[in-house]
Amino acid sequence: MSEQQRDELALVLANAQRVRNGSSMLPSADHVSRLALDDADAVLAAGYSKPRTITTAEELDALDGSEAILRSRGGDGFQWGADFMGRSGWFMHGTMDPLTNTQVMRFAPFTVIHEGASK
Repeated sequence: MSEQQRDELALVLANAQRVRNGSSMLPSADHVSRLALDDADAVLAAGYSKPRTITTAEELDALDGSEAILRSRGGDGFQWGADFMGRSGWFMHGTMDPLTNTQVMRFAPFTVIHEGASK
């Protein structure tokens, strides 16, 4: 866990608390409560990580995850894998043929939902 992730999440949590309490004061990064920092630590320790966005072919190539699952801006799901005939590529829900990175990029940007073992 990076300190930057922790501070960013603590600021979001502090702002949510402010809204719940009806305060008009926005917390600054320098004035985040100890409670928000502790909450951020707990959320990060539970395994939360900020979703990553893939916007370029280079980022998709670098993903290098054999168990990667992506969601497109339109809500389509893509999973990297191989079918029973040994063809590997990106499989879109409801399709039988694997897609190449070039074909999949037509649906970009993507949110990385899961990133598993390397190819």
